[in-house]
Amino acid sequence: LAVNYDVVANADDGSCEYYSGPVWYVNNNGTDEVHYGSEDYPFVTIQYAADASSNGDSINVAPGEYVENLVLDKDITLIGSGADTTFLYHDEEESCDRVITIQSDAHLEGFSIIKSYDCNGIITVDSGSPQITRNIIRFQSSNEGSQIIRFDGSGSPQFINNDIIFNFTGSYFS
Repeated sequence: LAVNYDVVANADDGSCEYYSGPVWYVNNNGTDEVHYGSEDYPFVTIQYAADASSNGDSINVAPGEYVENLVLDKDITLIGSGADTTFLYHDEEESCDRVITIQSDAHLEGFSIIKSYDCNGIITVDSGSPQITRNIIRFQSSNEGSQIIRFDGSGSPQFINNDIIFNFTGSYFS
């Protein structure tokens, strides 16, 4: 949707201006379409916004429940509306992947990140030095020894002021 959309226009004369960030918006009532992502016309999924973004961009996520497996491979800032109102759940039907795989210096803040499926933990940092702040990370599993957060690559990830809640015994970080 063009930023300067005119409902009475009959033709596209090439003067359409499309939204291109650098601040993107996600809302449960949005649409995943090219040229969306503005505050008035938000995306519906966080991953679509992450894919549309560029290094240095920000993504603001409205309160709600989002069922996704995210791959953050750009240096972006992903901000939820607060861990008590913005919930990110693992998409069990999609795959056995983690809820979030980070391959960048992304900043993740203000989410409740929840997984209840015994498969591959919650967050993996493959590369980069992401900053993960002010989130609630909850893993509900009957599988002792399941991974919550995994660091696979080089870099210096920072976990600051997060609440990590385990609903089983035998938890460990690797």
